[in-house]
Amino acid sequence: MLRSLRSYWHSAPDSDLFHRCPKDEACGASSKQPDDDASVSGLALPPSIMVAIVHAQYYIIIMRLPVNYPSDMASLSAALSSVTGAESAIAYSYSCFFTADASDGQAQTQLLGALLVPFAVIATSMIVWGVSSNFFRVLSQADATLGLSAQLWVLGVVAVFILYPGWAQAALSVFACYKIDDGKTGLYAQNQKAIWRHGYWVRDMAQECYTGVHLRLYVPIGIASVIVLCLGPPLASFLILWKHRAELGSKRVRQRYSFLYARYKPRFFWWESVLMLEELALVAVEVFGRGLKSVAHQILVMLAAFTFISAINMACSPSKLRAITKLEFMSMTVLILTVSLSLFFVVDNGLGAADERSVGALIVALNVVLLATFLVVLLRGTWGKLRSTASRANRSALAALTRRKGVRGARKGAPPAGGDGSSSL
Repeated sequence: MLRSLRSYWHSAPDSDLFHRCPKDEACGASSKQPDDDASVSGLALPPSIMVAIVHAQYYIIIMRLPVNYPSDMASLSAALSSVTGAESAIAYSYSCFFTADASDGQAQTQLLGALLVPFAVIATSMIVWGVSSNFFRVLSQADATLGLSAQLWVLGVVAVFILYPGWAQAALSVFACYKIDDGKTGLYAQNQKAIWRHGYWVRDMAQECYTGVHLRLYVPIGIASVIVLCLGPPLASFLILWKHRAELGSKRVRQRYSFLYARYKPRFFWWESVLMLEELALVAVEVFGRGLKSVAHQILVMLAAFTFISAINMACSPSKLRAITKLEFMSMTVLILTVSLSLFFVVDNGLGAADERSVGALIVALNVVLLATFLVVLLRGTWGKLRSTASRANRSALAALTRRKGVRGARKGAPPAGGDGSSSL
């Protein structure tokens, strides 16, 4: 008699024709599949942490809008940039190490730093992980079932996911130009000097776009960066999962690639690529929207992009877990509110100082509360494991202490060497 695999069925015991079940649960598949994924996912991050990382990345994109945000909002953006590795002129700037350079030299340092430093971060992380694996069992299950090369591969995939928006922003910024004057409109148009028809590079406003050094050096770098860093990760993610689409349930594939698909429903196993493209679209709005004459128009375009992305995510609902779907909806709601409230800083000449601080505090509070919610969900899911680990550690410590006391007692009651404790006359 032939037995079908889980999630498959056949019409007769001796039939060798198997069919895929329309619902996995109907053919013996456990409804607790997400927990199984978590148990064999190796180095994959919990879903709530991944949603929190995406939220932080989106918040940083919003904060790059040319808006005079209050200092509290800028501080939160700088902190999140430090965690996610995104380029931030508020937290630090690579050109600060070369203060003697002119604007062209500082622009070159900023661009190359934004493109190359993430590679150095990934390499350093891999070296640290490789060295630590020789001394510690970093993740007991991963160390037991995955070789070091496979662990480093998973670590690299996680790092690319975290650093992707920063790479995209740096690559697309090569083509971000701003038109200052046109020589035709405005008062004293005949005296306008910054009238280059393609505008000026936002990283160096003294550099005309698509001519001279910008055309010879930076445009080729930008084209290569867009192909490799913007389109490469989502395409590679899709091709890898598509190649292994028939083996996504196997332990070997789940250990190496579950970070890319474990939190999604089976029919949306490729959704991580869509998520990256959504991030790329928002970065493109932030970068190329600078060419719009009005900052309010750029904010409205960003608001439309967030609304469209939220509609797609909610319509498809790719996440396996209902709680994660709710967190994603809450995240998009807070982000849309953040963009909408940003209009207060640019419409009708902005707000007064006190009102700006109030609106800024409201935006910071909304985002901090949401991030705290992500942390609570994470701790709730891991609290049982932490308690069991602490209980085992406590029992081990008590057992070791009991053994030590027993050894000491045995030594005190032992007879002296060379006799049984009685003296012979």
